[in-house]
Amino acid sequence: MAGIAGAPAVSIPLCCVDGAPVGLSAVAAPGADLPLVRFAKVSSNPCQGAD
Repeated sequence: MAGIAGAPAVSIPLCCVDGAPVGLSAVAAPGADLPLVRFAKVSSNPCQGAD
């Protein structure tokens, strides 16, 4: 839906639970791409050693 509305969206890896990755999908207002990318960068915590 975000793409249809022209809103930027990103999926952010947060952690692993029992070896499975858990993430968050974030959507921002149209034109707010840079703040969304900054948020994703500081929020990301990908699973270590996950293949």
